[in-house]
Amino acid sequence: LLKGSARLQADGTWKYYAEAKKNLEDAPGKGVEVIEPDPAILAKSDEFVKGDMKVIAEQFRTAYGVANTDAKIAKLAELTEKWKTLTDGIEDDPAALFAVYWNEVFSKLDPETYGMK
Repeated sequence: LLKGSARLQADGTWKYYAEAKKNLEDAPGKGVEVIEPDPAILAKSDEFVKGDMKVIAEQFRTAYGVANTDAKIAKLAELTEKWKTLTDGIEDDPAALFAVYWNEVFSKLDPETYGMK
């Protein structure tokens, strides 16, 4: 059951990615102009996101009473980089994505207790 869940998640993720990629490839033939963003705009966007993390941390501290927001944001950034590395180069390989999902998540679940509470 857990392997089936990992396969389903990997297939769903891969199909979503593959469909988006196909849409970008098909767009010019349908009269849609695809404009790549200027690197300076991407850099500004990244800069904004990094600055906004401070705002988000403060909002979650004050509005929702979340403790250790800076540490949680740092952990999220760490995990994001980890998963970028784990999935780099497997965009066209759903079996490889399944293997990553299985090895990193689903194989670590206890089938006797997972989902029982």
